Amino acid sequence: MGATLAQAVAAALLVLVVPGYCWARTLFPSLDWVEKVTVTIALSLFLVPTAALLIARVFGTGITLPVAMAAVITVTVVGFLLQLRTGSAPVHRLSELKLPPLRSAAVVPLSVAAILILIVSLQRLPMRPWAGYIAPFILATGILYLGENVLRARRSHCAKPDAMHVPPSAADYGRAPSVEQPRWTSAILSYRALLSAVLLLTLVRGYLGPVRHDWPFIRGYDLYAHAVMTNLMITEGSNKSYQVYPPGFHTLSAVMVQLSGLETLDLYAALAPELALLPALSCYTFGRRLLGPAYGLASALFAGVLLNTTGLLMHYATWVDIIVAGFLLVLTLMSLVMLLNNPSVRNVVLFVFLGASIVLWHTISTFYLVLLLGLVSVLALPYLLWRDRTRGAALLLALALLSFVSVFYAWDTYDLPRTVGALLGRSEATAAASQIGAVAGRYKPRDVMTLPRYLSQPIVWFGMLALLLLPAGIRRMSFAQLTAILLLVAWSLAFWIGSRTSFFASRFARDLGVPLCLLAGTTLVTVLRSLPRSLSSISWDRAAPTVAVLFLTLVVAQDAQRSLVAASKRDPSLIIDSNIAAAGKWLKAHNEGGRIIAHARKVQDTSAMMLALSGYSGMLAIPVQQQINFPRLVPPRPLEEVKEVARVTSHPHDSRTREMVPPKTGG
Repeated sequence: MGATLAQAVAAALLVLVVPGYCWARTLFPSLDWVEKVTVTIALSLFLVPTAALLIARVFGTGITLPVAMAAVITVTVVGFLLQLRTGSAPVHRLSELKLPPLRSAAVVPLSVAAILILIVSLQRLPMRPWAGYIAPFILATGILYLGENVLRARRSHCAKPDAMHVPPSAADYGRAPSVEQPRWTSAILSYRALLSAVLLLTLVRGYLGPVRHDWPFIRGYDLYAHAVMTNLMITEGSNKSYQVYPPGFHTLSAVMVQLSGLETLDLYAALAPELALLPALSCYTFGRRLLGPAYGLASALFAGVLLNTTGLLMHYATWVDIIVAGFLLVLTLMSLVMLLNNPSVRNVVLFVFLGASIVLWHTISTFYLVLLLGLVSVLALPYLLWRDRTRGAALLLALALLSFVSVFYAWDTYDLPRTVGALLGRSEATAAASQIGAVAGRYKPRDVMTLPRYLSQPIVWFGMLALLLLPAGIRRMSFAQLTAILLLVAWSLAFWIGSRTSFFASRFARDLGVPLCLLAGTTLVTVLRSLPRSLSSISWDRAAPTVAVLFLTLVVAQDAQRSLVAASKRDPSLIIDSNIAAAGKWLKAHNEGGRIIAHARKVQDTSAMMLALSGYSGMLAIPVQQQINFPRLVPPRPLEEVKEVARVTSHPHDSRTREMVPPKTGG
């Protein structure tokens, strides 16, 4: 295990860190090493697959070792020359968001809500009745908090009208003094130690179960589809014959396979658990950059350790969803806020690169991007063009460039003209249209009362409370902070509405957890800032927030413990063992063509599994007729042959089956 892990990590550093490092220094003004690593990885996720695809297309080959090396070297050298030419991005420190502290009236219902959440979690009580008991206390907390601050603002206005807070002008946006570290962190542990602990817990959560139960294999239903598409990229330079996802992930995987010298499945087994880090890194960078260090730290804790859907995606091996919806989309929206706050060529290029990477990597997340940028275009662009032409023109230019680059990628990747025609019912279905059709309307909206347990109780309840706490600080927010908050609210509401419809309902509900992590971070930091400066200054008015902090800390700690325990358990999605692996090796060594029909009503991934293990596409296992259009279950074989196999497995004893599969005769 150690040697394999070392090879895989070395390849990851070579492919994900080295190529994007100079690009990140040129385009992004990092404030600490975590931000720098995060944006470096994000840019490598876009640039390396793009370069590899272009080089492979020019020479008409697959992603061979020379192509992989050329892609990494090209991106690295161009980034280095670009940095020499333009220099590093200038650092613009933003002010830290500071909401008013909670007073005794607001923390009483908050403490009651925290106690109820603890009871529900510890006793494993059903969410349906208990969610209805918790919600009123969350609502009461927000109403009392807003009421207290409105009264306080009116008293301050009447007493000292000249001392009223004056919001910063447009010229002052982004020019606030350097960020002040929160006073409560130094009393517990240093900020860097807390951040390191959060990232370490996230890694433990990713590796705990696989190391205990899976090695040398890895869990996940989509694992074998990923391996098949990666192997197709290596041999053919295209995965269109088996396109479950766009080529971004599998091109990058092919580059890493070639540079590491590992088999595809071995590479996945070593590196897949590390993907749990990506949502924590992106949420930290979003919060750290736009709201302040404490908000980034809290958001990373929620996204990395508590968010249930990360574990769900690891369970199914839908790693592309983690990379795009939990990482690239977050950073794209962060770059949008940076662009609006500081219109510049660097920020326009950063936004276009990050946004275009989503089109190259994931179909459904491309729809997310279109939805969110469509809302920005409708709600913000006309206002900015009218009141602030510099920002409006920069946003319009960035959206136009992103649209052009996205269409360039989507034209071939999604077979765009035919896909649009298929979605409109005017042409035959393409791979992209089939994927959208397979997901859209397939799942009913999730019961709203079960959402806290589905995502994580602290994330949902704290995120809801943030929607009520944040309006109290609007007058204190800079332009960047206000833009970030409005974007988070619009993002959450759009995904919430989407989760209540039949169109991508399950996807919207699952990915709603990411913006809620960022909102929940603001709640946690606001409550923690309500603590007294020292024990000697505790009074009745300050004692109540201390009690609330204690209960909220217990809620977060209990949910983190639950998450780590769940991650350490054996996963039933591990459908491979040493016997199946041995069968795959035997089939690889004795592959002489022909066709094998396997009856697989329980194990639906037999075909893809054997194709990934042995490279043999002649084994077909199709449980029911309706599944012949699902590429995950059907290897790249002629459609008529697939239909014949579906009939054989569903009607094994009728006359038509005996004609297609005659019985063996003789000895």
